[in-house]
Amino acid sequence: MNRGFRYFLVFCVALGIAGLGAAYTVGWDFASFALDSSRREAPVQVLRLERIASSIDFSGYEREWLQPMGDLIESHSGIPVSMVTTRHLVRGQIRERWDVLAVEQFSSGQNLIDLLTSPPYRELRQSIEYRQRSSALYILEDHIDFTWRGKEVLFFLAFGDSAPTSSIELLESVLRKFKGQELWRSGLTVLRDQDTPDWQLVISFGFPDDEYMLEWINDTEQLTNTTIANTLVKRLAIVVTDLVDSDEILVLD
Repeated sequence: MNRGFRYFLVFCVALGIAGLGAAYTVGWDFASFALDSSRREAPVQVLRLERIASSIDFSGYEREWLQPMGDLIESHSGIPVSMVTTRHLVRGQIRERWDVLAVEQFSSGQNLIDLLTSPPYRELRQSIEYRQRSSALYILEDHIDFTWRGKEVLFFLAFGDSAPTSSIELLESVLRKFKGQELWRSGLTVLRDQDTPDWQLVISFGFPDDEYMLEWINDTEQLTNTTIANTLVKRLAIVVTDLVDSDEILVLD
């Protein structure tokens, strides 16, 4: 056996061990991502969904998790792109009322891998676990050039192997009545998911102003179509988001 081949075998074994370590740390979906060379080399955006324990105030959560997490992201060539919170849950279970919906961007998948497998990240996650009711991390499969502007309606869909076309058409038909416009959409691949569904698609819609949005939320046809759309997919959640530091309150009739 020549020396070059031995080095190659050692490299393969090391890569396999790294993959097993990643699987143990954040799940098999992440291990699959980490072992894909094209994923490791390409830029990547991730979406984080987090719910905070009721006993924790947001300022403490920001100080103990969001700020140090932001520092870790930047130290791994990442950029915190935008962060919003849920103002109103239109459709879904209470666990989909996320306190934090954040997007981060990394210059390469390898930088993301290095972050999520680093000792400082693991230590930070362990220190914050009791403060989180749930936490999920997804790859945004379609690169989005955006910053959340504030109030938007996000549709999260899980649909298995069946196309969600009919469900989306039902939802869009009512949105158009109230001048709702699609802002962006992206496929989702779960990397870490504690207790929420494997969301496969997220679509963002915006309205000209809050009045149109409120009329859409309270519209009878919207309620009917949403109920039907929910039966055509495995799972559907609809949330109205707003900037975390916004003082505006969404008042429903």
